Amino acid sequence: MRKLLLSLTVIALVCLGSVTSASAHMDCEEINEVNLTDAKKSELEALTKTMFDQKKLLISKYVEFGVVSEETGEKMVKKLDKRYQKLAEEGFIPKWNKYCKDKTKK
Repeated sequence: MRKLLLSLTVIALVCLGSVTSASAHMDCEEINEVNLTDAKKSELEALTKTMFDQKKLLISKYVEFGVVSEETGEKMVKKLDKRYQKLAEEGFIPKWNKYCKDKTKK
């Protein structure tokens, strides 16, 4: 019984520690707006397109090898396409501030 109680205590402490450290590393004060030149935007666009194309290729291989169904593969590709569109609308700059909403409303 003591071992079980000790194990549960250790698990709880580890879980609480990981949540605290994950939120602590996100420093909301360092988030700032950036204006990129057209050359930088096009470079980010090319890199992002290459990355998303590779992810789509990986998904097609998963479908081909039977790791995921064709329907699941199509859903994954559609989600990637939506993510790419959102990044394109935002100028290929990821928006990290969704993690800092509560901290920035002060």
